[in-house]
Order: sequence, then structure tokens, then C-alpha cells
Amino acid sequence: IIMIELGDLREGILPSSLIAYYERLLSLKNVQVLGIGANLGCLSGAVPNPEHLTQLALYKELLELKFKHRMAMISGGSSSLLPLLLENRVPRAVNHFRIGDSVFLGSDLINGGTLAGLRDDAFTVEADIVEIKEKSLVPLGETTSMSPFASLQPDEHSPGQRGYRAIVTVGQVDTEVSGLTPLDPNHQLAGASSDLAVINLGPDPGELKVGDTIRFRPSYGALVRLMMGKYIDKELLPDPGIFQAQLSRHATTSLPPVIDETFNQPEAAL
Repeated sequence: IIMIELGDLREGILPSSLIAYYERLLSLKNVQVLGIGANLGCLSGAVPNPEHLTQLALYKELLELKFKHRMAMISGGSSSLLPLLLENRVPRAVNHFRIGDSVFLGSDLINGGTLAGLRDDAFTVEADIVEIKEKSLVPLGETTSMSPFASLQPDEHSPGQRGYRAIVTVGQVDTEVSGLTPLDPNHQLAGASSDLAVINLGPDPGELKVGDTIRFRPSYGALVRLMMGKYIDKELLPDPGIFQAQLSRHATTSLPPVIDETFNQPEAAL
């Protein structure tokens, strides 16, 4: 897939060099061009719009007419494109999407909240408590910025104010700790070091004790790092076999592949 720069300033060739670039690719024996695409929103936050997608459709049409070679797809974008798709504002020529955040966490990256029909609770992070103690909520004595990781603790606490704190077994080497939201609204992230995080529990820890777990909802950034971590235990519920059986019974839609085995055979030429 040839990625074209449309404003997010991540990957992609400039539109002005598209024809020359495509011509060179077609001359390579071991390269198969499946289509064109663009990245929007993943690096600089550029918001996709119908004009971006229309540009891609026109580029595809131009290349096909000039080189008499059919392309199977336009890869229009990522999760940030789904609100436009749900509003029927995506050109029909755009037939491929690279979805991560929304399919896993249900995120509406443009309007906020959760997209209709999707869930935001598919993933839960559990971390074991290794210490609970009542402590001051404000550091004692002189402080500097020597900590290698930024503090997450708000500045709302007064000197001398105390509360219960839990240390849990997840840290900055495991994930983006700032992307973890405690499920208990009374709990608050205070900060994290390499392998531990500190949670403010408030004036009463309830029945929590060492060995219990505190549960979090991850952001997409936190989820990506957790899923890549080989020291993080992952558990699927229900069992994938049971889930597949349930899906087979209730599925109502069947989608053909965008690319089949006959694509780019001699008859694929225009």
C-alpha cells in the first residue's frame, strides 16, 4: 500500500511525487501494489474529513487511468475515521480501515466518549497490592526533579494531610501508567516508578489488604504496551472456543475479503 502524506506528518510520500513513485514501483518484479492510503490523526492529531478521502479516491482513479493497472483498495485511515463512516460521509471507494483503538476500547476519537454499539470495558488491568499504609500525601522536606518519571499526583493536598496509599505491581516499564484509570472513583493515581505504582485510597482503605488487587481501565496507549509486555499475564474470558461458538450462533453479517486469490492476475489489468 502506497501511503500518501495528507497532513498528519507521519508516513507518506508527497502527492506531487506520486506518479513518478508509482511508475518506479510497477517496474519492480517482487513488489505488488495493492492500493493507496493515508495516515490521519495518529501522530499530529490531524482530523480526517471527506475532502481527504476524496483526494485519495481521485489519486487512485488517476493512477489506474494512466497506468492501466487496477488497485484493490484505498486504506482510508484509523479509528479516527469511524465517526465519518457512521455518518455515511466516507466515499464508497474507501474500502480499507486500520482500526485499533475503537475496536478494542470503543473510543470515539473525534467527539469523545464511546461509539454507538461498541464497548469501553473489554479490557481490565489488575495489579496486586504489595503495601498499604497511612502516609502523608505531600512529600516531606526539600524536593527536586530527580525522579526519572513525572509525578501524577495533583497539587491539591495540603502539608500535613494524610491518607492511605497502596503500592501495586505495575510500573512504567510495563505500561503508560498515566493511561490507567482506577475503576473505583475514590482511588487516584499518585505516581509510578519503574515497576511499581502508588494509588491514593483516601481516608479509608475499606477492606483492601496486601495481596488484594486494584483494577484499572486502560487507555489505548497503556493497552498497547501491556499487550506487548512478555512479563504481563493475559487472560481471555470467556475461553476463545466458547466465544467463537457464541459468535457463530449470533452473527448476522458476512463480509467478503477485499483482496482474493485472483487479484493482480492478468485479468486484473484495466
